[in-house]
Amino acid sequence: MLTEFVDNDLKIPRTSGVTPSHNEDSLEIIGSSKPSSILLTCEHASNNLPSPHNWSAERADLQHTHWAWDPGSKDITRALAKAIDAPALLGKWSRLWIDLNRPVGSPTMFRKLADNHPISLNEDLCQADADARIAHAYTPYYTTLQRLVKSIQPSLGFSVHTFTPCYEGTRREVEIGILFDHDESAAQVLIDAFTRAGFLTRANEPWSGKQGMMFAISNATSQYDTEALEIEVRQDIATDPHARDRVVRVLAQTLPLIASHHASRSR
Repeated sequence: MLTEFVDNDLKIPRTSGVTPSHNEDSLEIIGSSKPSSILLTCEHASNNLPSPHNWSAERADLQHTHWAWDPGSKDITRALAKAIDAPALLGKWSRLWIDLNRPVGSPTMFRKLADNHPISLNEDLCQADADARIAHAYTPYYTTLQRLVKSIQPSLGFSVHTFTPCYEGTRREVEIGILFDHDESAAQVLIDAFTRAGFLTRANEPWSGKQGMMFAISNATSQYDTEALEIEVRQDIATDPHARDRVVRVLAQTLPLIASHHASRSR
């Protein structure tokens, strides 16, 4: 657990009562108008870089690739938060500057290569600069996420991610992946719902929650009686408004059922 990163003076907005969307320098919180049994997260929501960094010093095409962010993930998260009136936590900087879905010390927290080409942003990153990025973005994100989980104690923590249709030359046919680390039955409810909606859906693809690829939501909820799941949506679907709306509708119909079932089972 990341207890060493907890800052007792950090202020976070209430999630009961009317709470407007709230922005910090390194994260965004979308509030809910009433208590919610579901908490949403989106670690790779942005391809922005904090000042003084800028993409002009990097490879010209990198900003708009899947290496820099998860295209469509922010749109899904915001639409879903509105549809089910649930709070959501979103990162504000590119995953190439710091990957919020990795543990400290992970070799891909500050990725060195993309498509076998060096990433100048991280090529000569020293430990002091890495620590500064952690302090600026990682610490506030995880502190806030842990506090939200502790405050809300949601039945379901749900992380939204997207994946590229072609990864390092390999075409991916799967359209929706549902990641889980412990409870396969909850994941299967979502898999069945997306399958009925006409999506090619698989468990723990294209990455596996059992191999640490849903680190953020799994880590934050591990001390609580909270179900943790992550969705991976193929980016051609996530960035198409009509297809994305279909994804959000399935989630809006199914996630409350999963949360309700988990809550009743835990009584």
